[in-house]
Amino acid sequence: DVFSALGLRQLLSLHANDVGLELREDFREAGNETELIAAADRCGSCHNFRDNGTGLGTAPDLTGWGGREWIAGIVANPADERFYGDGNDRMPAFEKLLSTEQIGLIADWLRGTWYRSGTGRHDATH
Repeated sequence: DVFSALGLRQLLSLHANDVGLELREDFREAGNETELIAAADRCGSCHNFRDNGTGLGTAPDLTGWGGREWIAGIVANPADERFYGDGNDRMPAFEKLLSTEQIGLIADWLRGTWYRSGTGRHDATH
């Protein structure tokens, strides 16, 4: 998968309890994906991130884009007037597929600002 699902899996597993995110039990089993991983994989089908070399699609590279609120808002609903409005012709809205906490985790992960428990650092690359 394009978006380093391993990094996102680590983020989710390390911080789900910290942010009050309840994972469905059937997604905890080995081999199953979470809605969050699936959403990130969908992002990677059009977007590049941190020079992952995929060259997919024509969507913007997501490296270094916007603040947390902006990223969370555009992930939730890119057709909102403050973003692309009617000009959004491809990016799906995730507000009905993911919780606010999950969208926030994606925003934190994209920005590289999620906190890694036990290390005393914020990290989105390990």
